[in-house]
Amino acid sequence: MAEGLGVRYPGQDGLVLDGLEATIQPGEFVVIAGPSGSGKSTFCRCILGLIPNLTKGDIVSGHIEICGQDTRQRKVHELAQMVGMVFQDPETNIFSLVVLDELAFGPENMGLDKPEIIRRIQLASEWVGVRGLWTHRTDRLSGGQKQRVAIAGLLAMLPQILVLDEPTTDLDPVGKRQVIETLARLKTNLGITIIVIEHDLSNLLQVADRLVIMGEKGRVVQQGPPGRVLAEGYADLELLGMRIPTCARIGHLLSDSEANPDEGTLSDAAALALLQKHRARAPQIFQELGLSAAGHPEGDRPVILQTQDLRFEYQRGQPVLDGVDLSVLQGEFVALVGPNGSGKSTLLKLLVGLLKPATKGSIQFWDHNGKLLRRKELTQHVSYVFQDPNHQLFETTVWDEVAFGLVVRNEEQALIDERVTDVLQRVNLLHYRHRHPATLSRGEKRRLAVATALCSPIELLLLDEPTTGQDRKTLEGLFGILQRLNQEQGTTVVFVTHDMLTVWKYATHIIGLKDGRRVMDGPTVEVLKTANEGLLHKLELSLPLEARLADFLAGANDQHSNTRTDPTSISESVIRGET
Repeated sequence: MAEGLGVRYPGQDGLVLDGLEATIQPGEFVVIAGPSGSGKSTFCRCILGLIPNLTKGDIVSGHIEICGQDTRQRKVHELAQMVGMVFQDPETNIFSLVVLDELAFGPENMGLDKPEIIRRIQLASEWVGVRGLWTHRTDRLSGGQKQRVAIAGLLAMLPQILVLDEPTTDLDPVGKRQVIETLARLKTNLGITIIVIEHDLSNLLQVADRLVIMGEKGRVVQQGPPGRVLAEGYADLELLGMRIPTCARIGHLLSDSEANPDEGTLSDAAALALLQKHRARAPQIFQELGLSAAGHPEGDRPVILQTQDLRFEYQRGQPVLDGVDLSVLQGEFVALVGPNGSGKSTLLKLLVGLLKPATKGSIQFWDHNGKLLRRKELTQHVSYVFQDPNHQLFETTVWDEVAFGLVVRNEEQALIDERVTDVLQRVNLLHYRHRHPATLSRGEKRRLAVATALCSPIELLLLDEPTTGQDRKTLEGLFGILQRLNQEQGTTVVFVTHDMLTVWKYATHIIGLKDGRRVMDGPTVEVLKTANEGLLHKLELSLPLEARLADFLAGANDQHSNTRTDPTSISESVIRGET
């Protein structure tokens, strides 16, 4: 319970939380949502007692109680017996070098005996799907795998209250559903109170008891059952820039007919059934919601990036990439997709030279003039944005971070000021120009990392999970920038993501990896079809509702494919990685 909670960080003007009022009942499944920077993560740190007991930040008004205990009067380790938290950045949850040791860390520190520790590790591993990772080194896991391990390690402690800050943001679609289903079972079977902070509500609407929407400075603007909040508070959510699931948006547009947002319009199947009843309005709704897929670039285009038989191993005998052949054409907007651990991030690091092929394979780049580039020339033509923005942010202010590349090239100060101002405005960070990057939220750090790559003209931009931690407004703003770079300046964009809606809206082409091999390659509008749903499921991907709607409007799925590799013809053996 929080009453009048006010929080201020040292060195910052104003309050991060100002008069927050919130009550969460034992055994509730509560989802806290709101725009980036609204104070959601700060609220979680207060729940855990990190603020004000451990991390910088002062409670200047009100108070917060956990299980009847004032967090200011209890030690953090005492509160940890009651409440556990999976942080926004999974790396901050992981302490051990090996996954099995990490899963045992919490139960061991609780003083449990060995049989009970083993039992809990086994249960948590099965709940989250990490048993196959027990012997893996934690520093060599993908971002999604680290997220799963962090969640499993916390579940092994069986806390009374479980707080998760964007727990599914780095997971593939199948992994997202598995984690949410696990949390729902924990709530039902064990009575654990679940508090989830999340931007993407699509997998949570059916399991959450209550939705709490936070606005500026942590003020609660809407709360209640998900259906009611999405119906009665729709205008507020739009104004805040929330990522409202498409099924709920359809329910809202048809609410003057026979849709009841409290009953059934919060699922994809229900939304499709509703459109079936109002078929005549379907094309209008599709247009109003802006659900069309990005078109594929026309005309013959030269290759800008090509790999042949690319192989890589972190540990001998455990290939991460196993003979990847791919080509990216100039001017394409490519989504690199696949399940966690399929080698997507490793591939990008190899492309920019942060890793070198361990066994064999080649990587070649060409510029817009058809010149084959040498490795030492890449920095003038290729930019890379890390999956974890903390790995590339090092300056003391947001302004200096963006200006760094221009400063080292000895650009005129007037030009630096003009470009940095323009870029920070476009990523909605200009008001933070004097802030230290470490004080930003994860979503804000990610936008800052992208901003550092936008100050100079580049021919190829590689981004690893740029959608993480973004609300609708900032996500659309970020990808609007990338789209303009792509369409107006001819910049080729390759981005790794698990967000299939973003893939549908912005990517012109999809390349899919599984078990370190390329198993899908084709234009987005050809790959994301209901006819390919079985294949996508085997790649642990999901078909977004928007693609289903497109097929629904087309009335058929028999358009001729012009994919470089027809995804519907990929053999079962290739999917299993047996070729």
